[in-house]
Amino acid sequence: MPKIVDHDAMRSDLVTRSAALFGAHGFRRLTMRAIAKELGVSTGTLYHYYPGKDALFQAVFESVLKLDLAAAADALSGAQDDAQGRVNRLFAFAASRQEAMELYALITIDYLRSLGDEKERLFQLTLATRQRYIAGVTAYLQLHDPAYADLVILAINGAIHRRLIGGIAMEANPGLELLGGLIVDAIDSRAD
Repeated sequence: MPKIVDHDAMRSDLVTRSAALFGAHGFRRLTMRAIAKELGVSTGTLYHYYPGKDALFQAVFESVLKLDLAAAADALSGAQDDAQGRVNRLFAFAASRQEAMELYALITIDYLRSLGDEKERLFQLTLATRQRYIAGVTAYLQLHDPAYADLVILAINGAIHRRLIGGIAMEANPGLELLGGLIVDAIDSRAD
């Protein structure tokens, strides 16, 4: 009797376990053969689910995004905070995920470097991701203009890069505190 395989579960398992590999080794240093070996599957099995390393990475990218948005929804939902409370909770959530965000940034940069002149693929992937984050932050902070959410995301990304370069933890970044005040003022002025 042939073995029955749950293809969706297998695809999900490959993505979940591959995320750790991309994190540990980067995009450029991995091959499909090395990924298959680390995952304990045949190269043929890996190619059956993903036509190449690029497709597997994009699936990992999408999976990380979904998990990140779900974690944010869980952590930020339910509280009846005022504007300042919402901003503080959002920054505290981002600070609690600094290491994961750092790793995500490094992997994305490594992937970008591997693309050479084909950067349009990453641009399309990150544009869709960015729009989802902007929509989530706009809704959570109850902003009237998504440009404010974009500014918040840029600041968080900047804080992550600053931490990578200078070791300054997000909690100690005075720029985020200043931005938080500006965002609260924008929310409060809209409420008046």
